[in-house]
Amino acid sequence: MSRATGRSTLQILFESKDEYAVYKPKGMACEKRIDIEKDSLVAILTETLNQQIYLPHRLDAVTCGIVLAARSKEAVAFHNKQIADRLWKKHYIARVTWPDGFHSEQLIGRHKAFLKRKGNRSVVVASGGAPSFLEILAIEPVQGAPHERHVLVRLLTGRYHQIRAMFQAMGIPLCGDPMYPGGNQTDESFYLEHASLGFVSMQDGKWQRIITPRARLDEPVGERLYKKLCHESTI
Repeated sequence: MSRATGRSTLQILFESKDEYAVYKPKGMACEKRIDIEKDSLVAILTETLNQQIYLPHRLDAVTCGIVLAARSKEAVAFHNKQIADRLWKKHYIARVTWPDGFHSEQLIGRHKAFLKRKGNRSVVVASGGAPSFLEILAIEPVQGAPHERHVLVRLLTGRYHQIRAMFQAMGIPLCGDPMYPGGNQTDESFYLEHASLGFVSMQDGKWQRIITPRARLDEPVGERLYKKLCHESTI
């Protein structure tokens, strides 16, 4: 199901008595410590749905895609435990700079790094950081941009800025990322989207899969990469 909330353009993708899944657009903060304008995701949902909303996870303001919102403290605790037990399945699509001489086969598969937060950034360290895991599932050229690629990622741990920091350390920084530079073009070229989410609903204990339709992705991606997303999201 998809419907707009009140005065916003947010789309509700899934709804139960315990949770909502919504699509967060690029440029919107999930939460703000001081939200005078009440333009964060939590503020808009709380106002338009007329109930307190809690977030078991968040996306960066520059990242778009699926966010699960809990309707009670019990529901947010339920989903926090799922996340801690690594039961959620989260897939992202990123647009990265692709250096000459790189081959997709070099990067397909699982990757591990140790991440340490320093201020508002994460850095990859040799040791002493939080173990962080992701899996690169598919890589395809970006149409009209020979030195860029779309990368399909399964995020296995949810560290702060994990994809952005790890990709920079791997030599494929996100295009236009102002905090993890090295990518092509300008800030406007930044693209990171949470494109699918699998979780157990608190309402009935059943597994739910939410996959953003290809036509509704914030950026056009190749058919093969999208088919891989759909396949990985359902296994």
